[in-house]
This record gives sequence, C-alpha cells and structure tokens, in this order.
Amino acid sequence: MALNTEDVRRRVLTARDTGATELDLSGLDIRDLPSEIGSVRTLVRLDVSGNEIEHLPAELGGLTNLQVLHVCENALENLPAELGQLTALEELCFAGSRLRTLPRWLSGLRSLRVLEIDRTDIDVVPEWIGELESLEELTLNQNRIASFPPGIFELPNLRKFEAEDNQLQHLPSTIGRATKLNRLSLNHNRLVVLPAEIGELVNLEKLWLEDNDLVRLPDEIGAFRELQKLVLDGNRLESLPPSIGSLAKLGWLSASANRLTSLPKEIGELRELKDLWLDGNCIGELPRELGQLEQLRELVLGQNQLRAVPAEFGNLRNLVYLSLWDNQFDSAPVEIGQLTELRYLDLSYNRIHSLPPEYGALQFLTVFKATANRLIELPDQIARLTQLRELDLEGNRLRSVSAALANLGQLEELKLAGNELSDLPDSIVERIRGLREITLQDNHLRRTVEALGTDALDDSVRRRHVIQLVPPADE
Repeated sequence: MALNTEDVRRRVLTARDTGATELDLSGLDIRDLPSEIGSVRTLVRLDVSGNEIEHLPAELGGLTNLQVLHVCENALENLPAELGQLTALEELCFAGSRLRTLPRWLSGLRSLRVLEIDRTDIDVVPEWIGELESLEELTLNQNRIASFPPGIFELPNLRKFEAEDNQLQHLPSTIGRATKLNRLSLNHNRLVVLPAEIGELVNLEKLWLEDNDLVRLPDEIGAFRELQKLVLDGNRLESLPPSIGSLAKLGWLSASANRLTSLPKEIGELRELKDLWLDGNCIGELPRELGQLEQLRELVLGQNQLRAVPAEFGNLRNLVYLSLWDNQFDSAPVEIGQLTELRYLDLSYNRIHSLPPEYGALQFLTVFKATANRLIELPDQIARLTQLRELDLEGNRLRSVSAALANLGQLEELKLAGNELSDLPDSIVERIRGLREITLQDNHLRRTVEALGTDALDDSVRRRHVIQLVPPADE
C-alpha cells in the first residue's frame, strides 16, 4: 500500500500524540519522511525499509531514545550527520542503499550492537570501525570490498561477522583477536589461503567458506573445539588436514565440488558428525575409519571415483540418506544392506550389473534410484521394501519385472523407461492402488495401453501417467 506525503505525516503525528515507542513505515513507497518525525521523541524503534527515500531528514537526530533504526532498501546515497546524535542506538540497518563510503560519525555510536551494511556500493571499510566496541553483529554482504583493516577484528564483543559476495583475497592476521566470534561467513570471495591465526577463534561454532579459491586449510583449524558446522564447497582443496579430526563437536561437514582425492583417517574421530557432503570430488577410496561415524545420518558421495566401500561402511547404522551416484561401482556394495535405517539410496550412473539380495533388509527405504546402470534383473528380495514410494530403474537392461513388485503397496512412482522390457505384470497396476506414475518409454512392450491397463487405472490416469506402452516406432 502506497502512502502519499500527507498520509505519512498523519501517521507520524499520531505516533507523536499517542507516545508511540514503535513506528513501522516499511514497504509503503514513501519518497520523503516529514520533518515532524523528529518530534516523536518516545520512539525506540523506527522502520522505514523498502521505500524510495533518497534523503533522510536531519530531524531524525532528535530521536535520542531510538535504539533500532532500519532504513534498508531505499535509494539513500548518504546519511545525515545528525544521526551521529543517536547515542542510544543499538541496531542500525542501511542495507540495500547506494552508499559509497561509511560516514565518520558512525564511530561515535558506541552503544551499537548490530550493524548491517549489505548490498551497497562500499568498497573500503575504514579503520575506525574498530572503535565500535559494543558491536556484536556486523554484516557486509554483497559489496565490493577487497580487504579489511586490521582493526575490524579487534572488536572485543564481535560474535557474528558476515562478508559474503565480496572480492576478498586475504584476511588480516588480527582475525585471531576476535575471540568471541561464533559465526563467520565468507562465502563467494577470492580467498586462496587462511591465516594461521584463524585457529585462535576458539569459540567459533559455524564457519562458511563456500566458493572461494582455497587450495589448503591450515592445521590450526583443529583448534575449533566448539565448531558445529563447516562449509567448504566450491574451492580447490586437494586434501583435508588430519587436524580436522580434533573438531569434536562438528555435526555438519560439507566439502563438495573440490579436488579431494582421499580423506584423512582422522575423519573417523568426528563422533558427533551427522551430515557429510563430499560430492563432486575425485575420491577413489574411503578410509575404513569412516565406519566409526556412528551418528552419521546423511552421506553424499556422488560424482567421485569410488569402486568399493570398506567393510566398516556397514557400521553406519544411523544413516538415513546415502548418495553414491556417478561413481565407478561395478557391483552394488553389499555393505549397504546393513544400513537398516536408510530412507534414501541413490546408486545411479554407475556400472552395476546386479543388486545384492541383502538390500531386502532395508525395510524403511522410501526412495531407491539406480538409474543408468547395467542391471539385467532384480533380486526377489526387492519386493520386501514395502515402504518404497519411488523406484527408479530407468536406463538399465532389465528384460522382465517380477510380479512380486506388486507387494510394494506404498509405491507412487515406478520408473522403468529405457530398458528391454517386453511386458509388465498386470498385478503391479492392479494391486498398487497409490501408483501415480509409470514410465515405460523406450522399451519393447508388445501390448497397448488398453491391453495392459485394467480397471485400476481409468483412461485419464493412463493418459497422464502411463507413458508410451506401445512398441517404439522403428520396430
């Protein structure tokens, strides 16, 4: 809802007359704030975000009780110096503005705890920012910053620091002085190395370094004894340091899309690890110590060069999600049959000829994908997977499908396109009442829809979901 100047003025005067402590004028397409805003001396919180304001009135400096000021997402090119009089201000957001520099008077806001300077045209952070000694949260995302002054990490109370989507190539060694920091996000920059002093951030709980140019991690990361989440996706890492095993509280480790060829055996010491994402690397072998990760619930190893898994892989008894797609398996790992809590399994794009009967023990499996392999037949034990909702076997060499699949009463999607099937048992369609989709194109089926279909599928369902049951045109 857009407000004209007079409507805005009325709201401001009402707030003044009622002694309001909060005033929300966000998202109203306002172009100007009336000077009367300075008369609402009771205001503690003011939000004018998401408007078209180009200039703020100097009268704002009279709101000496103001603690929270949001002027985000406007057309501001500068801030009035009078805002430096807001000495009670604890939270200031001018993200999404057109500011090119930070005004010097900001250093006088000594009560400031939260400062958001995202999405501006700022490319230099001044040294005096280190004078904001009360600052706990500082975000500088999506700017054009290439470096930081040393003093930025000497803020004694800094707990959260974000500077994603900038042009950072290095960090100052003073980063180790921000000892209260518990959240550090530096995604989408140009960092090549991290200073060893980063290991002094002993209270760090979450660290994001996605999409940089890191070629190695310092051994000092082993000092992050409080670290719970570490994201390293999209770098150039060829290895992880053995000291990573010292991250006793780590619950999430993601290093997808790097150049890892192996994993250190010390990874088995991460006893609290629940999510491990390593897809898009060059890993050819897994250490047997991986089997010690008894809390692991998600393991993503797609797009690597694995041919087998160690026997200890079967010890991952709490695993519920496993992706091994696009590796070099000739045989489906029999050890997977011991992962009886598994809900999701993806073995697509390998060279697997057969599935072991042990997979019949995966009683909770709901999604099973084995697309683009070399399967000729399915073991009868597949019919025991009675919780399956999606079974994707497209792009194999299956010549027949057992009528026992009709026992998969929860099945909703059955994908069999691109095989060598000549028929499909009627019982599958008749007995699996919840079946929504069957893909059968590019097979050698000899029956038409009418011959294959039964009363279980009316014509509209056939047209929508049973795809190309007739033989290919060239036959």
